[in-house]
Amino acid sequence: MGNTTDNLSRKDFLKLTAASLATAAVAGSQTGCSTLQGMKPPSMESKKGMFLKNCSIVDVEKGLVLKGKSITIVDERIVRIDDAKNAPSPDFAVIDADNRFVIPGLIDAHCHSTLPCINGTDVNLLNDVLIQLERNYVQQIHAGVTTIRDTGAAPKLLPKYLDKIRNGSIAGPRVCYCTRFINIANSHPDINLRDVSAFGGMILAFTGDPNCNFTSIDDLKEKLELNYGSKPNFIKLTMDNVSLLCGRDKLDAYSDEHFKIILESAAKHNLPVAAHVHHKFGFDRAIKYGINLEHTICDAVIPDGQIAQMAAKKLHIVPTMLLGQLLSHEESYSEIPKEFRSDFIDNELKLRREFLYNFDEKYAQPALHRVNMELLKNYKKYPCSELYGRKILLTRSEVYLGILKYGPGNVRRMKQAGVLIGCGTDAGVGFSYHGLIWREMEMLTRIGFTNLEALRCATINNARILRMDDSIGTVAAGKLGDLVLLDRDPLKDITACREPLLVIKGGRVMYRSPAAEQTG
Repeated sequence: MGNTTDNLSRKDFLKLTAASLATAAVAGSQTGCSTLQGMKPPSMESKKGMFLKNCSIVDVEKGLVLKGKSITIVDERIVRIDDAKNAPSPDFAVIDADNRFVIPGLIDAHCHSTLPCINGTDVNLLNDVLIQLERNYVQQIHAGVTTIRDTGAAPKLLPKYLDKIRNGSIAGPRVCYCTRFINIANSHPDINLRDVSAFGGMILAFTGDPNCNFTSIDDLKEKLELNYGSKPNFIKLTMDNVSLLCGRDKLDAYSDEHFKIILESAAKHNLPVAAHVHHKFGFDRAIKYGINLEHTICDAVIPDGQIAQMAAKKLHIVPTMLLGQLLSHEESYSEIPKEFRSDFIDNELKLRREFLYNFDEKYAQPALHRVNMELLKNYKKYPCSELYGRKILLTRSEVYLGILKYGPGNVRRMKQAGVLIGCGTDAGVGFSYHGLIWREMEMLTRIGFTNLEALRCATINNARILRMDDSIGTVAAGKLGDLVLLDRDPLKDITACREPLLVIKGGRVMYRSPAAEQTG
């Protein structure tokens, strides 16, 4: 987006920016009133444990519903699932599910929790941005997401919000993270805040740079070690050689020596490696080096042989198909090109319009969404080639229309070949808001997944991708008490996941919807 600071003096802007960013950087800071209700977990009297009775438990592995069951949780974990009608003792908190459906806590395996869901910087939005950064975590909880996998974060901000979740000042999910992108200079994400804002350097000083942008072998080694200091759960690479941004072009790519150093280092630290890939160039390299995939590609049908290699190498993919819908900005065209016309794409564009132009404010600060929608008007004002130079950050629509064209078939064939497929939203980038896991699940069903398969992607498959399937992903004794209560059977109607009644993380109620006030 363009620079909107012209009406402020440099001195006033510096004061305002420094004060606001300092607030964001201090743990426990208050950012004012939010438009989202339920920012904090509901208060609950300390009890010995939790007892949920009359549950219809959805077994996501077997595809069955176990009716009339009770779940006992002690010290964050499920200790027993049986037919008991009464709690072990009066010291337990009791919740009557009234035969409603209990699924495992959902997992968003690709998001960015320290990004505010807009493109660019604007001093007039600072307060909304600060509120939104807290809302990101809360919105995930309200959507039934009890664990997220942050695939690129501001290294100084992330620990502050993790502290807020731990001390209960905001309701938030469990967070697995990579911290920084281990990317070469002039590679994705190729947004230099210093290019698009006169105060980009100041912003990065407070937030920390989420990009390594290494420039040499020694620099790569140094920045890998720097990143290990944040105790990441995985390593994130970026593989494309073409920019996604209007007004940008070719990107630099890793050398064979870079791959050798990164993969050997990750293996030494027992960390999985995953890579952003939107183009066949990056996909080919990921398969060659045995690197897991984030997103799906926009420019080719993947040969069966390469899909077989994925399965043989036990590589996983988090396809984030929803990006193809949300970022297929038809506003950039007078008419959608014929190569991207099909009943499926036309329907996805219709769903996109319905969501963006009839926006539900529970997904973002209204001011931020308004700025996103205003941003789209620049497609008509300027050629794509001029946008970045004008400090306007918009993506190439043909990339995401290409994902809608090639992605469904590619991902279906991966599923048929036995490739492990997860579920993620890329929430945090412009137009993709936190709490939209249900939209990704529903989109998976539109490209050929059953309701059960979509639910598995967001639960047990994601748990395996996170290497946490011993603790999350199913409702079972010994696992963490991450549970979501739904009013309908998601195996019959996947839209049941849109509005959770109750969300429990580690045996603690994190969210109770107004519709659930009569429950328990």
